[in-house]
Amino acid sequence: MNAPGARMRRVWRALPAGALAVLLGGCGTAHDDGHWAPYPAPAVSVAIGAAVPVEPPPPLAGLTLHLTRIGPEAVQLDWSYDPVAASYDVHRDGRWLAQVADPTLVDASGVLGSQYCYQVVGRDAWGVAVSTSSVGCLTLF
Repeated sequence: MNAPGARMRRVWRALPAGALAVLLGGCGTAHDDGHWAPYPAPAVSVAIGAAVPVEPPPPLAGLTLHLTRIGPEAVQLDWSYDPVAASYDVHRDGRWLAQVADPTLVDASGVLGSQYCYQVVGRDAWGVAVSTSSVGCLTLF
């Protein structure tokens, strides 16, 4: 038997079980016979991605939307003023159309005989939606 191996076995056997677990980074335990064995699986279960109750955001303030045909292919949109909104996003047919600071807009990009549906969303200085209108539709005759 070689001397370094015998010395290592003596050190191994001299270590208390707790010290061995610390040396191994807490990933096992030593038995009285000097052999190491892994710890049994912990009896604690951890739910990953568990739902944490969160309060829903406050409801958005309502904007009143008025649509007026002002030409053969133009629509004027007017809506109520929201003192919290720094800007307004105007959507036509579910797509973003424009961002404006004042509660009015003229959409002169319509086509005669087409129907357009508009909605306005007020946003604060950080871009968070604070108010919204219902959807209003108008057909250009």
